[in-house]
Amino acid sequence: MSSKDPKSNPAAEAMERLIAAQRVGQALFEREARRMATKHGLDDPRTQKMLRSAGGARDTLDALEIALESRPPEVAAAEGEVVVAGRVAADDLRGVSRATVSLEDASGHPVKAAGAAVTDAAGRYALRIAPSAAAKLTGKEYVVVAADAHGKELQRSVGPVKLALNETIRADLSTGARPPLGAPVTPRKPRQPRENVTFTVSGTVMEPEGKPAANMLVRVYDKDVKYDDLLGAAMTNRKGEFTVTYRLRDFSEDEDAADLYFIVTDSAGKERLSTADRVMFNAEREATVELVLPG
Repeated sequence: MSSKDPKSNPAAEAMERLIAAQRVGQALFEREARRMATKHGLDDPRTQKMLRSAGGARDTLDALEIALESRPPEVAAAEGEVVVAGRVAADDLRGVSRATVSLEDASGHPVKAAGAAVTDAAGRYALRIAPSAAAKLTGKEYVVVAADAHGKELQRSVGPVKLALNETIRADLSTGARPPLGAPVTPRKPRQPRENVTFTVSGTVMEPEGKPAANMLVRVYDKDVKYDDLLGAAMTNRKGEFTVTYRLRDFSEDEDAADLYFIVTDSAGKERLSTADRVMFNAEREATVELVLPG
């Protein structure tokens, strides 16, 4: 029997176990919903309740799969380097593969010295800027741009990123992101449908003694009168940081902002924190939160 891969990622392995268990649960819910629809009819309240449970299980599975796919790349900058790393996602939050990621200056000119990177199957990328170029680019602000194989722009960073020597800068790109201040004026694209408007909530999870809580699963919910909506999930990195992106259509048809609460579980599936009694009402388009686990 082969020994365990020393490069294995415990957080990813824990997430994969959760996804496998959720797939089984979701399949059971769907099978039971079909059985009840056959026996009692589709409009029967018992069938409707089971259909909602099956739909919720499907949403949870989708959120877990996206959380695994969107886990931040752990890329360290070598001596003298600068690394810009992150993920390119479509409006359904799935990763965009084979996109070319590069930098532009404040005037919209490509920064050829920085080079380019290509996203993997999950949409992740790591743009490594060699020391010879990094020394000249450090301290300045740039826009991160993703383009398809034909050079057509797909997305750009919400705001400029400032390069720092020997550091990795995180820059995620998603559909509907706003162009950064100072970027060149380009023809306005058709406004995306209301239901495709994206939101992000970022934060940190801390242990009671103040240390970052790594490898924690953070689930983000919208609090409603009847049924709470699961908006997304993410694993914390070694700094305890997480980011979840969700869409307007994920939580409401007639609200402009979600009322957020968070549930944090460890890699064994044990719940460590719930803020269901401390709701973040009318969350901002780009919200931040600090979650401290109880002692």
